[in-house]
Amino acid sequence: MDQSENGLFNGKCSDCGACRHSSCCPPTDCKMTNNCSYCSTYLRELKNGYVGYYLLYDLLTKYEATLPEDMLDEFNEIMEQKIEMDTAKRFSKDFLDKYPWLSSTKDDLDS
Repeated sequence: MDQSENGLFNGKCSDCGACRHSSCCPPTDCKMTNNCSYCSTYLRELKNGYVGYYLLYDLLTKYEATLPEDMLDEFNEIMEQKIEMDTAKRFSKDFLDKYPWLSSTKDDLDS
């Protein structure tokens, strides 16, 4: 299949395979190499998500007294688990052994 002039194969980026539609290809799948046809679109979505997370967190802490019991704790626990999973995927076991402060889940990689 020939690559088109704008770096797309049938509407998908030739660098990362993304199609620009978040419902199909989430922005986290983009390699952000600047060779990607959709880097700027995905980066904008990631920035909006980042800002949205902190706005949500600020609201949760602001109204903590009126939230159902343990809701903020549950939210924090879910986010911590997600960060730990992402860290475990991103770094090799050897790297985490060298810098154990990066993840409390390095032992999970042994299994």
